[in-house]
Amino acid sequence: MNAELRLRLGVAFLSAAVIGYEIGLTRLFSFLQHYHYTFLVVSGAVCGLGLGAALSAAIRQGTEGLGRHLGWWAAFCASSMGLGALLLATFPRMPLLLMVAVAGVPFIAAGAFLALVFRVRYTESQRLYCWDLVGAALGILWVVVALKWLGGVAALISASMLALAASVLLAERLLARLTMLGLFVVLVVALLVARHGAIDLGALAEAADKPMFRALDGGRDGRNTGEVVDTRWSAFARTDLVDRSGDTGLNFYVDGGAGSYMFRFPGDYRRLFFLRREAAFFPYYFGKRERALIIGPGGGADVLYALMTGWRDIEAVEINPEIVDLVRERGDYNGHLYDLEGVDVHTGDGRNYLQRSERRYDLIALPLVYAEAADLVGYALAENYLFTREAFAAYLEHLAEGGRLALVVHNHALMLRVVATLEALWLEQGGEPGRILDHLVVVNGTRGDATSEEAYRPLLLVQKKPYTAYQLGQLRKVMAELELNAYFLPGLRERSAFAPLRTAGLAAFVAATELDISPVTDDRPFFYDATPGLDVKLVWLLLGSGFLGVLALLAPLAFGAMRERRLGEVPPLLWAFFAAGLGAGFMMVEIHLLQRFGLFLGYPTLTLAVALFALLIGTGAGSVVGSRLGLLARPSGLGLLAVVVGVICGVYGLLLTSALDWALAWSLSARVGLTLVLVAPLGMLLGTCFPACLRLGGLQHSGIVPWIWTVNGFFSVLGSVGSVALGMEWGADAALGVGAAIYVFAGAVLFLRGRGAVAVVHTDSVVESDRWTMALLLLLALCWYVAFSLIGAQSSDSALSARYPRPAIAEEVWPESLGTF
Repeated sequence: MNAELRLRLGVAFLSAAVIGYEIGLTRLFSFLQHYHYTFLVVSGAVCGLGLGAALSAAIRQGTEGLGRHLGWWAAFCASSMGLGALLLATFPRMPLLLMVAVAGVPFIAAGAFLALVFRVRYTESQRLYCWDLVGAALGILWVVVALKWLGGVAALISASMLALAASVLLAERLLARLTMLGLFVVLVVALLVARHGAIDLGALAEAADKPMFRALDGGRDGRNTGEVVDTRWSAFARTDLVDRSGDTGLNFYVDGGAGSYMFRFPGDYRRLFFLRREAAFFPYYFGKRERALIIGPGGGADVLYALMTGWRDIEAVEINPEIVDLVRERGDYNGHLYDLEGVDVHTGDGRNYLQRSERRYDLIALPLVYAEAADLVGYALAENYLFTREAFAAYLEHLAEGGRLALVVHNHALMLRVVATLEALWLEQGGEPGRILDHLVVVNGTRGDATSEEAYRPLLLVQKKPYTAYQLGQLRKVMAELELNAYFLPGLRERSAFAPLRTAGLAAFVAATELDISPVTDDRPFFYDATPGLDVKLVWLLLGSGFLGVLALLAPLAFGAMRERRLGEVPPLLWAFFAAGLGAGFMMVEIHLLQRFGLFLGYPTLTLAVALFALLIGTGAGSVVGSRLGLLARPSGLGLLAVVVGVICGVYGLLLTSALDWALAWSLSARVGLTLVLVAPLGMLLGTCFPACLRLGGLQHSGIVPWIWTVNGFFSVLGSVGSVALGMEWGADAALGVGAAIYVFAGAVLFLRGRGAVAVVHTDSVVESDRWTMALLLLLALCWYVAFSLIGAQSSDSALSARYPRPAIAEEVWPESLGTF
């Protein structure tokens, strides 16, 4: 294997390691921390790429001995990944800044590696960039599989082995190779240790800052101390089954936070008689009891409610396949709940499933995902498409005559937000202001205070037609028998919280509370973010990344060489400015794509394995195609292309939603194919600019390549943070628009300032580059097919070998006020 091919493979392996490590970190921190802290830590760590690129500027290294030098950087990256993974697992409650430092060291090493490669070999930037991105695409496929097979910590260590592979490829001396072999043995031992539970759950239980950790702690008296029965990792989440008593049931926790309950069910409903008084049970007493849809059944409590009240057909859609597998594996414990006659459990996004269905339901239920009020802060930055105006429209559209939508929310503020969103939908469909309340009943949670003006874990019952006096009377009788409290009954029990909506309209209703209860849409799907303005941590992260980006952009001007400009050349600062715009703009476009295709594909892991994969492959292919474009021989041509890319991104965003809505009913394979068709070509356009910037800038000013890498890295982080901030305040479409505008602005500046610059022509001397590139792409296609087959099999509905008969209905469960069963 010649040195050129080893270098390119080394770049690919290191890039695979970096993106695998980044995704693995996100999964690990999602378990160890709340979501907003996860975003903070991972963003801070990824800044290490920019720091490493800046560090490479101080390294004097030419073509001679480049491979040997890069090999040691890759080895340092591999060892810091493995050690960092073990430290984060062993000390999960280390201070946040220390956590950022530990997680960020591998990124610093990787940033130095990549910037050094492109500084010395800038004339081949476009082909090297292709191998960089193709390696990253392979890394995505690897980490998706590694997380499931190895677990979170071990998957991080496996990513370090990819970096070590890059080191071995580039090592030139026997001593170096022997050192790599020793490091490999150490990493294998660390991986085996990590597979058997490296995370210190005792430290997490002591912290008790997430529901699962409090369950493990057992409270002040130490009673009901939980024990982890089973753990599953995936690219979606870590799923734990915890036994707190072993008598009534077991608790499921997703990433240590969102929880649900799996009851012990021996087959006799009378053993679960106490459940009939739960507010979440209440909706199942009413209606035709023919077909129910449960979105997010978790451990199966709502499926059990429907069975106990005799519903004929029960469909449930659970987004987490690990929960479904665990429930089925413990069929003897839960009475084979998901495999009983008339129960169909599907894996995927509930809303995606519903919108592709032509069925009508007598009840659509969204059960409560257990979390304490303080834990909801952790979901503020997470998108939730189940409680948007468009989602409610889909639910109501799929209700049968007389059917109801039942949803349980965590607190009073979120109840108000649901009502505001329903009112926005009602007005959009031409309804009279405030009349949506005639279609709504709110029941207080089982342990709620009937005298309080604020609802406690309220149940909302919504139907298409206004509630009649007979229906309200029936509901009141059953509530009285079950000792449940009505929080709101239209015309019978009105509440001051809803008075502004009755009298003054939606705007007054939203303004009447200090919290943000404005309607939620698919464009702004941050349902749990009820705090006015941006999250404080997000603001600090935005300011911090902005400061570092500006510092990286301007600090090199202190060196005279960075201010030099020869006749017919573009100033170094302009190249750095252009790279900054590409970094921020690209991340805004990428995040928008992942948000849109996440709902379309209907399964989170597919978003990584299809949408992000296609984007990276397209970007890599665009890098190679760009090396053949004569337009990119001039800075002005590159600027013009960036303007065109920005305009296309803007138009693309306007058309994308309609295209995805039109194809939503297609089969999974067809939707995957459409995703590849829609994303890869856009990726090709996006992939032409940055490697051309590296090549042209390097040919004019060879010393500025690390500067370009540094600025691009920091502004990429700023772009990702800025995209979230813009999405929360003005919507995802606004974030895409800003990203497209950044491309146009940066390109226009380079075009106008670079018109007088001379063309930079370079003839690539590598003859076999395209052949090896094609071989790599074919290998990648094969790997993708294998990975997609595994993911597709998991996300599709598996056929059951047998159905279990339903237990006999216990009429004692049925309320006497409703008459005979």
